[in-house]
Amino acid sequence: MSNESDGRALNKLGRLVAHQDNPDRLLSELVALARETTNADAGSLYLIDPSREELLFRVIQSQSLSLDWNHTQGTPSPLPNLAMDGSDGFHFALDALTAHKAVVGIPDKAHGGTLKNAAMLGYSPKLIASVAILAEGTSIGVLQVINPQGGRFSRKDLNDLFALASVAGSVVRNSRILVDLKRANELNQARRTLISGIAHDLKSPLAIIANAGDVVAEVEGMASLGEGIRKEAEVLLSLTNDLVDLLRMEEGLESSNPVPFDVAETVAGITSGLDSLFDRVGADCELLLPEGIAGFFDGRHFRRILLNLISNALHHGKGKSVIVSARTTRSGVEVVVQDEGPGIPTSQQTELFEPKSRKGSGGAFGSGLGLSVSRRLAHLNNADLILAPSRVGARFVLSFPSA
Repeated sequence: MSNESDGRALNKLGRLVAHQDNPDRLLSELVALARETTNADAGSLYLIDPSREELLFRVIQSQSLSLDWNHTQGTPSPLPNLAMDGSDGFHFALDALTAHKAVVGIPDKAHGGTLKNAAMLGYSPKLIASVAILAEGTSIGVLQVINPQGGRFSRKDLNDLFALASVAGSVVRNSRILVDLKRANELNQARRTLISGIAHDLKSPLAIIANAGDVVAEVEGMASLGEGIRKEAEVLLSLTNDLVDLLRMEEGLESSNPVPFDVAETVAGITSGLDSLFDRVGADCELLLPEGIAGFFDGRHFRRILLNLISNALHHGKGKSVIVSARTTRSGVEVVVQDEGPGIPTSQQTELFEPKSRKGSGGAFGSGLGLSVSRRLAHLNNADLILAPSRVGARFVLSFPSA
């Protein structure tokens, strides 16, 4: 076979791979291309099962029988799978698995399995060519064509078949990857739907529990219990809100609407709403906010980020002061939230913004989602959130455009 002819076959296969995103349809088109290239009436494709005990039919085609079967069509295979040990009769496909070239032959009594399957279809195989499909040096299946026009396979036909099979290993491997990705996406969607539903159902009961904590705290001798109830309910409610926000961002449903705002006025307003929280913890909030600094941010997102950072600072700082400061930089504005706690171990800093559970040396640090949500909200606003070096405690810096 000439290099030019071989190139045409591979080019066709390349176009199939590039434009066909259905892996099962891709296998059918691969067999059709093998038949077209070798002028064969029929063709089939087998894949070895994971236990390597059977060759599984995946595609069976025949122009004369008007047969075009794919294993995903919902109908049973017209032929049984092949036992790898030849116990159900030997097949040309099994020959191909141990050879590194196209195996061609006329079915006879030595290939009883092939003849038996052909009889089940009412088909008469005159000549068969089979070649193993390899992936990373291991046989994973067989590509087979049957009954060429003119009664024989030319050297060109066999070279074409071998060339197609050599590329087919990558096609089959990638088709499996596509299936795995599809299943993973379906599982992720189901997970997101479940979590979103649970989170939505939890919001109202948690708010009621938090309010009940206030009522209990007013009963003589029950202040500590009531405070504990409210605190735990608030933690769970915060986690629930973080889950909903994270899922929205993963789905691309969260958008930002940045607007100019006065940084000092906005930060002071947010922190004043936390006075009762600071009083309960016994901590102070020190504000270092120069006047005249204007930023550009989505107001709802800015509030959410600052509340997350201050909440973490209060918890991690163990009742010590929290300092919130602002300044202008060459690139925009920075708002810094600094606590006086034990800080965050270096070993945990690389995954600090990942959505997972985490603990600092002083106990649990956040819900495991708050910082991840905060950074993603920052990125939606052309901003960034980082953990900056600090001699004492944890120092978070939110940088964003100036107005």
